[in-house]
Amino acid sequence: MAGHAVMRLSKLKTAEKSDDGWYLLPYQRNIGFPSIICSHIKAGIELAKKAKDSLLIFSGGQTRKDVGPISEAASYYFLANEKNWIDSKNAQNVYLEEFARDSFENLLFSICRFREIVGYYPKSISVIGFDFKSQRFSEYHRKALGFPEGNFSYIGEQVY
Repeated sequence: MAGHAVMRLSKLKTAEKSDDGWYLLPYQRNIGFPSIICSHIKAGIELAKKAKDSLLIFSGGQTRKDVGPISEAASYYFLANEKNWIDSKNAQNVYLEEFARDSFENLLFSICRFREIVGYYPKSISVIGFDFKSQRFSEYHRKALGFPEGNFSYIGEQVY
């Protein structure tokens, strides 16, 4: 799951609904961004629960110098953990990739992280993110990495 923002850890309890719970860029404010991000997190967790041998990898680095040493990936994990969306049954299948700086790196580094964890490359990949990034991931990034089209899916959500 590709990251899009970094959470304010001091606002963890309200981050699900409040723009102030996140370090947002001006274009990300006042569009329901926190609830969209939460829906991505929940969708990733639910998808990972359905596939027995899957991993959920939250991807995104320390992309905001004004935030300090916290990554997009860690923000997503902390929120999911706070809301009890991650339980004892799926906790061992949730990992972080904390170095990606853009969408191509989200995909590439997540594939590498998967291999680092299990010792082989993934046979199939599902990415969850914004709808407008579907073509970027499905056509450009996937093709650049030579990943088979039939084993790749992108689950997008429109920004309102």
